Amino acid sequence: MKISWQKFETLFFWFIIYFLLFNFLPPTKIFDLAVAGGGDLGSHQTALKIMAENIFPGFFGWTNDWYLGMPIFSFYFPLPFWIGGLLTKIGIPLAIAFKIIVMLGTYTMPISAYYFGKKIQAKYPILLSFAILFPLLFPPNTIIGGSIQSTFAGEFTHMWSLNFLLIFMGLIYEKKKIILPAIIFSLMAISHMLSVIFAVSFIAIWWLLKERKLIDMIYYFKVGVVSFLMIFWWIIPFLLYRNYTTNLGYFAGRDLWTYIYENKMLWLAYILILPINWLSKTSWYLIIASLTGILLWQIMPVNTSVWLPRFLAYYFVFIFLLATQNIALQKTQSIKIVGMIATLLFFFSFILIAKPQFIKGNFSYAMNPQLPAVSQQIINDLNSLPKGRILDEYDDEVSVFSSPRGMELIPVYTHHDYVAGLYLESALTTPISYLTMAELSFHKEQVGNYFQLIPQERITQDRAYEHLKFLAINYILVGKTSNYFLSHPEQFELFKKYENGLNLFIVKNISPIIEPVVFEPVVLDKKLDKIEREKLAITWMLDYLKIPVIINQKRSDQFKKIDDLFFLTDPKKVGSTKNITTPKIEISEKSIKLSNLEPNIPYWIKISYHPAWKTKKGKIFQTLPGLMLIVPSESEIELKYQPLNF
Repeated sequence: MKISWQKFETLFFWFIIYFLLFNFLPPTKIFDLAVAGGGDLGSHQTALKIMAENIFPGFFGWTNDWYLGMPIFSFYFPLPFWIGGLLTKIGIPLAIAFKIIVMLGTYTMPISAYYFGKKIQAKYPILLSFAILFPLLFPPNTIIGGSIQSTFAGEFTHMWSLNFLLIFMGLIYEKKKIILPAIIFSLMAISHMLSVIFAVSFIAIWWLLKERKLIDMIYYFKVGVVSFLMIFWWIIPFLLYRNYTTNLGYFAGRDLWTYIYENKMLWLAYILILPINWLSKTSWYLIIASLTGILLWQIMPVNTSVWLPRFLAYYFVFIFLLATQNIALQKTQSIKIVGMIATLLFFFSFILIAKPQFIKGNFSYAMNPQLPAVSQQIINDLNSLPKGRILDEYDDEVSVFSSPRGMELIPVYTHHDYVAGLYLESALTTPISYLTMAELSFHKEQVGNYFQLIPQERITQDRAYEHLKFLAINYILVGKTSNYFLSHPEQFELFKKYENGLNLFIVKNISPIIEPVVFEPVVLDKKLDKIEREKLAITWMLDYLKIPVIINQKRSDQFKKIDDLFFLTDPKKVGSTKNITTPKIEISEKSIKLSNLEPNIPYWIKISYHPAWKTKKGKIFQTLPGLMLIVPSESEIELKYQPLNF
């Protein structure tokens, strides 16, 4: 059977593409049982553990492993983790399942680009498969998504969504089907919501500039409706509970213009773009896609914050795909062997600029970081202690578990809950978690890099104990601030010193997770937005600790109302609590069971508030600093986590 030159050339290019990709990123390293590390990447493995052990086959739920409890996969994107959970159920170890979902999006990008090229009628779609390597290898892009380096920083869910985006945009170009693009759109949404914003914006701009036909608008509307019906079960809680997330106070990120001109790879792409077929529908499809990324980067609201620069990733993807429409590049393909060699040399010049050997080294580290012996000692010691909450001193120079943020893997390595974590926006108690971490830290300004609203001038170790005690945090791991905690043996018991300068302390006499309030609750009688709520949460921790302040309560005549925290100068104590029995609590990811309660007495529950926690035997209130307060109607009650209200 004869193979045509075009088929041979295509197969040869496929061989070269995956030879290069697998050379940079050898798949064999995925099957190492080591826990992945580096950047935010390793921390995501805690999320996969939560999915595999507590949520699957569901898509979202609650976890107590991070912060003081948080909704997980309600505001972050569940599909890759759900697939990872599925892999663990068929016998694949968690560490390997995690690496598979991390790298799968990168390995499939050339295939998705080829499919996209076929659908948009690119003359040589294989060139798009080759060109997609360039945004993957793009050196300046280390964190904004759409590159291999960004994947190592934890942006692998974004890579999944880019695959689905290319497939979706190919399908809507030809407009032959509704169900299939709706399915792909739905999968894209639960891989990363930013791609949904991009896709909808692109469709609107494309329709206004190039189509303007009612029939096309109706087609897009049908696809959108079907997509919504497929994933309404995730979209509705996502939208409904957005006010119960945290705004990190990051800058807008619109000043990264050097990203789009400083690298030689981009200039080579710009030169290629000049001689394209400017009358081609395919070219304009790619031009508008490129410009949509830039436009969104500049016009999206400031409160998009940390996500805003990620729109540049779409620009990088489509600007390199647009370069394949260069007329000279396409014409050389018809010269057979000479054209093939010329094209290969041309693409290799891009790759040499990218310096992929650096990526290869990072990949080896991310897939198999070598933990120092002291890390295993810390793991063993923590596992010898009763289950509890732990927090640490943050220090960019300290890497206990392959990254300065490696402590976020504590729930993977041990049975303890870590009172910080990834997905900072998802937890209502993020502000107080990082406030307390800053109090443990010599470099408190480094903690402020993660949560910008921390008042650096008011942070001291002197306040740490009362906050650790109130929040029921059992253990701390500190280094540069150890001398302070060693000098207060009445508050902190040294459990173990380590050779790397870290010290593990037990916090003495901590308060229970549930306890009756000391002061009568008051209601702050005004509606708070996110930033106001977060600032007041910090103010409350520093100035009004233990006084229950109920917030964002629509109607409550049960407690006294105040207009400002300033009026808490003389809080009223509740009646004697000496005769109240010690309450008991059983906590899981789906329920909180309370017993030995005194009906109609307010109790703190030192777990993050979320309106999806419901009970029929009492009333739950949201308080500063993001915790729950409950007034039970019976001595035994159960709170159930019901994000879909059933």
